[in-house]
Amino acid sequence: MRLKEKHRALLVEDELISQKAQKKMLEDFGFKVDVASTATEGLDLLHEIAFKPFERGYDVIFMDIGLPDIKGDVLTEVIRQTEEQVKLIPIIAVTGRKITDADKEFFAKMGITDIIIKPMTSDTLKLVLSKYLS
Repeated sequence: MRLKEKHRALLVEDELISQKAQKKMLEDFGFKVDVASTATEGLDLLHEIAFKPFERGYDVIFMDIGLPDIKGDVLTEVIRQTEEQVKLIPIIAVTGRKITDADKEFFAKMGITDIIIKPMTSDTLKLVLSKYLS
């Protein structure tokens, strides 16, 4: 699956190996990818891009749940309470931990659109992207 139009993704991930692997996978699907290592950096990039004139905003955000400064679910809640330009962007949680139904319910309440369990595979990414991007 290669997207016809170049989409833009924000990848918020603190682990360097995961950053590189996920960024490469997204680029292989035709995305322009911006990477943030912390929640604070991710929020700064999100607002910088969203409000820059003539700049295409993000089509999707991939959010590590276990970030060192602010947890990804809390950051998602902050994003969902912000301006119109960013609060409707699909946010895909990426985590290495086992997710229970209670976790899924909690993440949904925080505004997380979907969840991918690490390690992310091309097939999983393709499935998730096909749900939220046409």
